[in-house]
Amino acid sequence: MIKILLNWIMFLEYKKKWGFKEHSHNYYQMFLILSDSEDEYIKIQDQKFSLKKNRLLFIKKNILHEMPPIKNKVVNFIDVKFTILDKDFKKKIEKLPESLDIKNEKMIDLLYEIKKNWRNDNEYSKEIISLEMQLFFMFFLEEIYEDIKVEEGELKKLKRYIYKKSLTADDVTLKVLDYIEKNYNKEFSLNILESELHYSKEYLCRNFKKNIGWTIIYFLNYVKILEATKLLKNVDNSIENISETLNFSSSQYFSKIFKMFMGISPNEFKKSQRKESLQDQLEYGKFDYRYNKDLKG
Repeated sequence: MIKILLNWIMFLEYKKKWGFKEHSHNYYQMFLILSDSEDEYIKIQDQKFSLKKNRLLFIKKNILHEMPPIKNKVVNFIDVKFTILDKDFKKKIEKLPESLDIKNEKMIDLLYEIKKNWRNDNEYSKEIISLEMQLFFMFFLEEIYEDIKVEEGELKKLKRYIYKKSLTADDVTLKVLDYIEKNYNKEFSLNILESELHYSKEYLCRNFKKNIGWTIIYFLNYVKILEATKLLKNVDNSIENISETLNFSSSQYFSKIFKMFMGISPNEFKKSQRKESLQDQLEYGKFDYRYNKDLKG
């Protein structure tokens, strides 16, 4: 099924004193700015977007937009007009922002490829272009979240580090590791650990640091954050709930420790998981065999 029907794709040049009046239309439109003309702008509803090179402007159906007459430089851009035929796909596209500064060159190359296929106009052109446009929006999603660097790889490195250290650790250190891994989500203090393992807290701290290279509290927080990354994969799990589940003193302290290990906040991590979900939905769409037993019809 064709999800996106391309109405047209053209290279346009606007010279000094040329622009376009405020208007709207019942199809979608994108402008990819090819020239560096930051002094000029396109207005979408009440917001002005400067015409920066490689900036993509996305105009939804029936949204007013205009470009005042060019004052200085010539403005060059690719103008793409299209109609979305698939209702589910349309709902997802409606959530995209009006502006994106493209860093992925594949998006730009893809528009050139789409233009070439639109010119060819063979019997498979519409199907090919529809797939290429869907791929373009996949890249769009990736660009939105590309600053969200989920450093799960760093946690894996730490896990390997702990495993290697534990191979040469003494029995007391192994007891500390085992206790924390089993009780990380319960009330914890060095006094409690002292009482449970029957060694002085001073000795436990000194010995653990000598064998592992970390403090006991640092290891405790590491184990908690490792679990937090699993809980955050459920995007409906709130930060407050996860903080309470892992027995942090507050959600603010949880966020601080999470960022220390991960380099990003728990909310940013959640967004990255939502991005993955959105990408899957965008790529695979609605499954006919999925259902809710409580819903009829």
